[in-house]
Amino acid sequence: EIVRRDWMFKLVGDEEFYIGKQEAKCLLKVDPIPHFAFSYSLEIDGKPLEKFTEKQSQSIRSWAVITEGKRYRIVFGE
Repeated sequence: EIVRRDWMFKLVGDEEFYIGKQEAKCLLKVDPIPHFAFSYSLEIDGKPLEKFTEKQSQSIRSWAVITEGKRYRIVFGE
């Protein structure tokens, strides 16, 4: 769990929070669209979620390996 707020919240607007060791700034945007519906988007460090995950996957490669009954994570970075 990253963020928890009381039930008294705005239906639309922006919610800012931070995640990870580097305290990456996240911005959850909720915008109204016609017919009482809502559009949601998430930005991480000023980038849309899709661009952020694309950049992360290009710079970091990781694998989970189980050997001798133990689980290891191997991470290669550029």
